[in-house]
Amino acid sequence: MKVLYIELLAISCLAMIISSGCSTSMSATDLQAAQVGFDQALELESSGNSEEALAVIDKAIATGGLNPDQLSDGYLLRSRCRARAGDLAGATADIESAELGSPDTGRWHWTRSVLLEKQGKPAEAKAELAKARKHDPLKKIP
Repeated sequence: MKVLYIELLAISCLAMIISSGCSTSMSATDLQAAQVGFDQALELESSGNSEEALAVIDKAIATGGLNPDQLSDGYLLRSRCRARAGDLAGATADIESAELGSPDTGRWHWTRSVLLEKQGKPAEAKAELAKARKHDPLKKIP
């Protein structure tokens, strides 16, 4: 699974290099914009604004400036936002992309619980939420 993730990452990097005129480095401004966008999207989600968080995290992911851990967490965040918006196919694709990286296990289970709840599977959602709390009992999970 990790090999597939590395291959996908390599293909994405190659596509970015080709589309940016064969430059192998991102500007500091792009990197900073991705980081700021990631942080802003997390804040928006915690304040209950999933719709705006979705737009911001989409842009941060597209920029390509997130480190691998943030990228996995970014996919999880986008998955939760998509699930809340009713885009269950997009939410499922994002949680699968996150799983290829190295996501925070508690967050991964929490995101699965949001998706399962939206899919009308409350018992499975509750089980995933319990797993999330087991990984980080002090973390506030909405």
